[in-house]
Amino acid sequence: MGVATAVHAAIMLLAGALEPVLNSPARERLVRRVLALMLDAVAIWFGWSTRR
Repeated sequence: MGVATAVHAAIMLLAGALEPVLNSPARERLVRRVLALMLDAVAIWFGWSTRR
């Protein structure tokens, strides 16, 4: 199994385990902000790692 496959499998298993937390209306805003910040971090890392 490749690294990407293992990472994606781990993400899916974690998302399944955290489904009650992720779908809680009381935590919706916090979860969205955290996921947005994580996406920003990946974009910054990608931009940094591919700079010339």
